[in-house]
This record gives sequence, structure tokens and C-alpha cells, in this order.
Amino acid sequence: SQSENFLLSNGLGDFGSLDPPSIKFAASAFVILNLDLAAEIANILEFEEDSANYQKLAVAARESFNSAYL
Repeated sequence: SQSENFLLSNGLGDFGSLDPPSIKFAASAFVILNLDLAAEIANILEFEEDSANYQKLAVAARESFNSAYL
């Protein structure tokens, strides 16, 4: 992973014109969204252990995001 404590600072493609603080904010928020979606998909597919793992990662990422930006 290229994140530090779930906070990203690169790899946004079309969002490259944003200033650096906005890139970190948007990339880190996108990580949380993807972890939430992965947990939901795993749940739908009845992969309970995977779903629980993704949920734990999403919680950790959300806590890190909130600490850094709120």
C-alpha cells in the first residue's frame, strides 16, 4: 500500500489539478468508500469473514481520516 495510516497523497488521475491537501483528502475519502463497498459486496456474497475484515479496515481508515481532517 502507498498509504500512511490509511491517508493517501498520490494517485488521483483526473484530480491531478487539485492542490496537495485536497489530493490527500479526496484520496483518503475514496479509500474509505472502497473499503465500505468491499465489505458490503463480501456480505452480499456471504463471505462473512472478509466482510468483517473490510469493515474493521473501514473503521480504522475513517478514524484516521477524522483525526487528520476534522
